[in-house]
Amino acid sequence: MPLFAVLGKRGFDHSEREIGEGDWEITFTPQAGVTAPAADDLPSAAPAVPPARRDDATAAGDGWPAPIETLDNRGMMPPEPMVRTLERLESMADGEVIEIVNDRDPLLLYPELASRGHEAQRTAAGPGGYHVLIRKGTAQGES
Repeated sequence: MPLFAVLGKRGFDHSEREIGEGDWEITFTPQAGVTAPAADDLPSAAPAVPPARRDDATAAGDGWPAPIETLDNRGMMPPEPMVRTLERLESMADGEVIEIVNDRDPLLLYPELASRGHEAQRTAAGPGGYHVLIRKGTAQGES
């Protein structure tokens, strides 16, 4: 669903049709009277790294403690991985670290973590999924 909103803001309409066995075909076309953006104007496949995520850091090299747990969120449909991760963080002590493994890079999770005072760093991406370390921060409003 986020793709529909992003492309809609960039001047595209979409149509969908079921092609059988639960599969769908989605077609994006420029809206009438709107010039499609040039390829250079579209975001690259690798989005800008949010401040809450640092790909160049590792837990050991950044002084982070070892994760207390690994949540394997692979095979879950959004928003389940995000909900599961945020629920687990609620029961953790400040400063504790968990690792999550997702099928997709959890781009919507990073700003939510930052807004709650947590830190995250993606440590690996590849055939095994996206591995993200999350360090619980101090709850909002506490000093």
